[in-house]
Amino acid sequence: MLFRSVAAGNSGLDTYEERHIDTPADANDILTIGSVDHNGQHSTFSSIGPTADGRIKPELCAIGRAAAYINPATGNTTTANGTSFATPIMAGVAACVWQAHPEWTAMKVRRQLIDNATQHTHPDTLCGYGITDAMKAAQQEPATLNTGSQHIVPYPNPTHDVIHLYSDGPTAPWQLTDTSGQSMMSGHTSHIDISPLPQGIYLLHINNKTHKIVKL
Repeated sequence: MLFRSVAAGNSGLDTYEERHIDTPADANDILTIGSVDHNGQHSTFSSIGPTADGRIKPELCAIGRAAAYINPATGNTTTANGTSFATPIMAGVAACVWQAHPEWTAMKVRRQLIDNATQHTHPDTLCGYGITDAMKAAQQEPATLNTGSQHIVPYPNPTHDVIHLYSDGPTAPWQLTDTSGQSMMSGHTSHIDISPLPQGIYLLHINNKTHKIVKL
């Protein structure tokens, strides 16, 4: 059984269109890894999410700025930058967790790494679910890995034109209302164009299993 992880890419400083994660890092079910520095801050070169269809990527981050490695030519320790250095660090963490629980499936290990990351309750487009706590991931038995919960984050907020629904699962039905409850628009897409609406405060009702409401 294989555990699949892939580097997010190093296009974070490119133009707006090109700085986003692209194939193969946007594939479903793999673990896409971005870069942070030694202070846990997002590396500006690290490609950002979401995917073109609004899914959360990268899922996790590890040290990719001034990451230590052995220079094969000299045998000395040196440092370099790149998500390709962050990815093997996270692969090593995954291997340790799996070694502690050899009965787990690859998807269970993946879920455990995400559920024990610093931003697992509030993922973003830079670091996804954040930085995994390897010790917690290895020591804590997951209560229920298939809870049906889904993170959906509208961004940017506030905005005057297009809202993207940043999600770790399939798109959910949504409805946009004003503060009196009057429906302004509804749909089942990962993008919402609010530019035709007058400026004001709106409520976005996301009809997943928890019926999330977000003030825009």
